[in-house]
Formats: sequence, structure tokens, C-alpha cells
Amino acid sequence: MTKQNLLLEWTGYTTDEEVKAEMEAYNADEVGLKNPITFEEMETQMANGDYYYYAWEDFTEYLTELMNKKTYWRDDAKNMGWQNRSGYKVFEADNGSDFIKAISPDTDCVYQIYKHYNGFKIRISHHDAPMGEHHVVKPITEKAYSREEIELV
Repeated sequence: MTKQNLLLEWTGYTTDEEVKAEMEAYNADEVGLKNPITFEEMETQMANGDYYYYAWEDFTEYLTELMNKKTYWRDDAKNMGWQNRSGYKVFEADNGSDFIKAISPDTDCVYQIYKHYNGFKIRISHHDAPMGEHHVVKPITEKAYSREEIELV
């Protein structure tokens, strides 16, 4: 997985470049301010405001576009959690938010999503897998989804 194939990334924090861009945009919009907003003020405003909410919304909406109206998925994963488990699951998701929820542990994560044939390779890093879990998620047919669901019960 090379940086050049990276489609989408979520880190959960802002980079200096993002803060600087927001600061410059704010100061350009508020022409005539006696005291333009500083880098530190913008950083605090972004951390305490709705910035992350809207950034997450943008992330999941773009993922929805990348899903290309596919609904049924198979996730083959390895190095999951602190026990480095491997396995697979099938799931239904027609939007980026449900897709992420289906493959993620219930904790703060960093996501790196790469194109992989007609699906995705995804690295999910978190406190139990700081080097990242590795997921290959590909679309499957409704028939394959139904068959897998029956076998898993």
C-alpha cells in the first residue's frame, strides 16, 4: 500500500497545514479585522468547534461515493486487535458511515483507505493495533451475502 494509491485518510487530528489553511481562509473572509486570528486561536477553535464533525461527515460521504452504490460486502481481515486475530465477515452497508462501523472496533481509529480492484484495502490503527489491522473489503452479490449469512448462523 503506497501513499500514491491512497484514496482517503482519517487521522482524527488536524495537521499544521489544515490549521494554517483554515486560519488564512478565515482571515481572508473577515477583511478589516484589527486583530486577525492567530494560529493558536484557530487551532483551539477547530478543536472546540464543529470542525471534526464536518470533517468526519465529509470523510464518510466521500467513502459513500467510492462505494459506487454497492450494498453487500465481505471483509477479510488480519492482525485485528491486541491478539492479532484473523477472520472475515459479510455485512450490508449502503453508505460510508455504516461501512466504517461494520469493520471498526468501538474506539478512536485512524483509517487509510486504498483502492483494491473493485473494493478496498484498509488499514485501521488504534490503541490495540497501533501498527494497523489490515482489511480487504470487496463487494459481493446479494446471493453470496445471503448464503454467507445462512452459513454463519
